[in-house]
Amino acid sequence: MTRSRAELTGTAAAIRRLRAVLSTALAGGDDPSESPEALADLANLRGAGGDDWADAAKIEAFAAAVEDPGSVPGVNRKVVLARGQRLLLALAMALEDASGGAEREDDRVASEPRPAPVTPFDAGLLELDGVGPKTASRLASRGLASPLDLLYWLPRRYDDRRSVTPIRELRPGARAVTRGAVERVRVFGPRWRRMMEIALRDGEDAISATWFSNRRPRSDRFAPGDELTIAGLVSLYKGKLQIAHPIVVTGEGRDRIGRVVPVYAEVPGVAGRVVEKAIGAAARRAGEIVRDPVPVDLLARRGLEPLARSLSLAHAPPDDVEVEALAAWLDGSSPAHRRLAYDEFFFVQLALGLRRGQELRTPAPPILAPADLADDAGGLLGFAPTTAQRRVVAEIAADLARGEPMRRLLQGDVGSGKTMVALAAALAAARAGCQVALMAPTEILAEQHMRNLEPVLRRLRLRAVLHIGEARSSSRKKALAAIEAGTADVAIGTHALIQESVRFARLGLAIVDEQHRFGVSQRLGLVGKGKDGTSPHLLVMTATPIPRTLALTLHGDLDFSVLDELPPGRTPIATALWRADERERVLDRVQAAIDRGEQAYVVCPIIEESERLEARAAEGVFAALSERFGAARTGLLHGRLPPERRDAVMEAFVAGGVAVLVTTTVIEVGVDVANATMMVVEDAHRFGLAQLHQLRGRVGRGARPSECHLIADTTSKEAAARLEAIAGTLDGFAIAEADLRLRGPGEIYGRRQSGLPGFRFGDLRRDAELLAWARDDALGLLAADPALERDGHRALREELARRIEAGDGPVGEEAG
Repeated sequence: MTRSRAELTGTAAAIRRLRAVLSTALAGGDDPSESPEALADLANLRGAGGDDWADAAKIEAFAAAVEDPGSVPGVNRKVVLARGQRLLLALAMALEDASGGAEREDDRVASEPRPAPVTPFDAGLLELDGVGPKTASRLASRGLASPLDLLYWLPRRYDDRRSVTPIRELRPGARAVTRGAVERVRVFGPRWRRMMEIALRDGEDAISATWFSNRRPRSDRFAPGDELTIAGLVSLYKGKLQIAHPIVVTGEGRDRIGRVVPVYAEVPGVAGRVVEKAIGAAARRAGEIVRDPVPVDLLARRGLEPLARSLSLAHAPPDDVEVEALAAWLDGSSPAHRRLAYDEFFFVQLALGLRRGQELRTPAPPILAPADLADDAGGLLGFAPTTAQRRVVAEIAADLARGEPMRRLLQGDVGSGKTMVALAAALAAARAGCQVALMAPTEILAEQHMRNLEPVLRRLRLRAVLHIGEARSSSRKKALAAIEAGTADVAIGTHALIQESVRFARLGLAIVDEQHRFGVSQRLGLVGKGKDGTSPHLLVMTATPIPRTLALTLHGDLDFSVLDELPPGRTPIATALWRADERERVLDRVQAAIDRGEQAYVVCPIIEESERLEARAAEGVFAALSERFGAARTGLLHGRLPPERRDAVMEAFVAGGVAVLVTTTVIEVGVDVANATMMVVEDAHRFGLAQLHQLRGRVGRGARPSECHLIADTTSKEAAARLEAIAGTLDGFAIAEADLRLRGPGEIYGRRQSGLPGFRFGDLRRDAELLAWARDDALGLLAADPALERDGHRALREELARRIEAGDGPVGEEAG
């Protein structure tokens, strides 16, 4: 049956949406997790027979399931994405076949001219083998607009096809070249999706070569008894060996065996063989195309290959490379890959260093602090500072005294006393006649800072105001007026502080709390509130420890201070893992704590029940616990509550009237109630390590023993590893290293939120040495030439500009 134009248009639109969703998920380093819903929708699509293949609604349903990572419990989301890509290719092929039928049926469609490609590309592409205008346009639509772009489009894997493996020695999961005699050829399936199977036999051993789409060889090319060589991924189907969509070695394919073959990601509309030929041609001319921007002396010092040679080798490992050495190409650690990774790190550090240099050339108000500043701040809060707090306050005081802007990152584990350090810095600035801005990521945290600091500041005759997005209009106007007039010494708020309507009279110090929740641009927006060409000092704080390699990448323009000591009197938090069917035992422990006069948090991953997500919702848990512990003693807190109701619940919990607070992660950072000793996390496998560590840190803030109970049922090995890691240590820095090891930097700090560039070649877990080299080399070069103005650094300037324009710079458009 042929399809009407309207039906084809609807299906084409659904396919385009699926392509965009898959592209976004894969480019974003999506969490590896599997979606039963997505798999079910995929099965519906793949199993649709006859005329149902083009059901746009089914394609849309699958795209929606892929697009929503919150609805995908379990493991192997990458499997879903990979299958989705294969499905996308099959749909596109089928649509192309069906479109031909529709055009024959409808002369109007056939007579319409097709629009010419409009994607701009470099004319140099046309000089490469097999690349014409149409192919060049399709390559450019994937970002491959020049021969240089092709050189940086590295293979996604390398197939070692240098030897033929007998069928009897093949193992599922391995890529291999094998050979056998054609036993039979079978073509089957519906007209719109004809499939083909060739059975090969070598003595007693057999394997099938199978194609699941119309993109297959002609069946009449093969006859029983012919010797056939095939290459591809060996799999097991119904107990029999199979290679799906293999490379068939015929006359035109003989150059694809006997060597290590690069395999590239698919480019829509361009055959893989064409992509391989074009990139191979570019690699052979790499010496003409590439100009090496890194000074020769740096490369010699680090033993790094020239750039042109590195790019050529990255595409074509030597044919005599040992199998063990080839593993370095496969995992991205070959000498060629190391040079490309070094360049990525080097140019990020160069950009960070240039930005830091520009900021240091802007004057800042010198602020002189008394020698007893730490004792002064600690006394106001009612405790003696720790040795670590004294050291960090001294580091900050030394920075403030200079006439150049402080740029300092304060890392401190949960409960290490960062608030006292922030108060010390604020006191020094306010007493020197400067205004202070304290920006927090949530209204709850901003309100808590106001409750804790305003009485202290008032005793010193310093005025604090609160400015948050949901404040009443009259309160907001009063706060803005006080900030602009200079009668407000300290402005505490959320990202509302960086709005254009906020004008400081004499901002001298900006403090950003829980900085990992903000984007770099928001941080810069706050320091941009300085007056008369001056820049305020900046202190950013985090209770989410950052591994050193990641810190150098995210915050290479900042100096580091670390609070590595907890105040005395803090008791260790006992952490336990529980299955869902053991929940009652956990609630019995909560009841015992309440009977002792203590309080508890119960954290849920979502606010309300979801049809697509099997997870404990805060509203349902609140209803159940209200019956168990009493409605008057149970509170509900989440981000959708009106500010007045949220404030009332929080005040009741702080005062002790509410014994059990059912909440979401809005209490993840900063909330400090010393009497809360029990933390219960529902569906703990849905949270990241850093989140779990932060949530656990909401208890153990007093002298009483505290407990953290993590309730989870999961089959995910990764989730189980996270839970075991959090249960095994209270050390936030050890947890941060485990998080980096388990999930990688792209998952811990989303690119949009942190400004973290998307490294294509470097791996922060593997390449710590390269990152350290790159940082030292970049800073050394800038020390000799702060603005890269020397003639010999022209290539460096141009390459840095190219990378920033391409989106590889350290600061992008973040969402905070």
